Amino acid sequence: MLNVIRMELHRLFRSRSFYITIGICAGVIILLTSLFAALINLTGEMDADGASPVNCPLNTCASLTGGMCSLFAVIFAACFTGAFYSGGFCKNVICSVKNRYYFQIAKTVCLSVYSGILLIVASLAGVLSASGLVNHFEFVYMGEYLKYLLGEFCLLTVLAVFSALLTELTGSKVPAIVYFLLSATSLLQGILSIIDGKLADWLNINVELEKFLPSFYHNLFSPSISDTSGNNQLLIHAVVLSLVYLLIYNAAGSCLITKRDIK
Repeated sequence: MLNVIRMELHRLFRSRSFYITIGICAGVIILLTSLFAALINLTGEMDADGASPVNCPLNTCASLTGGMCSLFAVIFAACFTGAFYSGGFCKNVICSVKNRYYFQIAKTVCLSVYSGILLIVASLAGVLSASGLVNHFEFVYMGEYLKYLLGEFCLLTVLAVFSALLTELTGSKVPAIVYFLLSATSLLQGILSIIDGKLADWLNINVELEKFLPSFYHNLFSPSISDTSGNNQLLIHAVVLSLVYLLIYNAAGSCLITKRDIK
């Protein structure tokens, strides 16, 4: 298994899409931070009562970083998985390994490594550009920001693994990307709300499906500096949810790759 993981990590770091997606993500974050900085500075100058929000990494950079990283993690996972089955690479290597599920484990390791590096680079790009462009930017509430990064890493990893699973299941990169884009819109959220209402009427309890689906909970994961008492609960929920779905997705992916007819 270690040899398979090393082989996939080697393929990961030799992939051009690895560097291209991370570079584009960082560049887009710097560009958007520059635009937001102008707006934040203007709003701050117009706020005469001094009640403007604290300009810190958690307030200024977190939502932008998380949104862009999730998009690029999904795109890269689809491309990385698609590349495995193209060009004869899969046919050449998969038959030489006795336990095919090793490739699923190796893929999860690679996507977690990618998610971690992507998040670090994107966070540095966002924080450093904000510190230079946003007036009165302060490096405060860093403990809460680190909690955010940990939860975000877990959620990014599980989103990437799900993207890889959809790509392998459908044989196309498009479904995973389309699903992610739809999950960020009000369309699927509205459908979930309708289902929540039906389940609440049936079970006589308040059901919030968004909290049990990683792609939707990612939109809810937003630690606060105004009331930090709930941040630990948000983090624990993100970590546990990610671990549960990682087990589910890896079990499904292992079954799929074991039964797959390699031609």
